[in-house]
Amino acid sequence: MPVTAKFTTVYPNPAFDIVSIDFYLDKTSTVSIEVFSSTGLQVCSGSVRDVTPGFNYTNLDVAHYGQGIYIIKLLQDGAMVDTRMLTVIK
Repeated sequence: MPVTAKFTTVYPNPAFDIVSIDFYLDKTSTVSIEVFSSTGLQVCSGSVRDVTPGFNYTNLDVAHYGQGIYIIKLLQDGAMVDTRMLTVIK
C-alpha cells in the first residue's frame, strides 16, 4: 500500500508548552490539523493550502490546554489520513 500522508513525529510527548508536529505528504495538498480533547471537544483546527510534498512541520502551542490526553488528526485534502495521541502535563 503506497504512503499518502502521515505524521512522522509529535514531539515532545508528553508536552507542556510547544509541540512540533512533523508530517509527510506525497503530493501538493491542503493540510488540516485538528486537535480534540478526550471528551471529543474540538480545541484547535488549522488549515494550509498548497503544502509541498515531502517532509513538513508545524508548531502547536499547548500551554493554554488543560492537563490531559488529546487526539491530533491529520487531514489531506479533506480526508483524514492519520491520528496521534498527545499528553499535556502541567
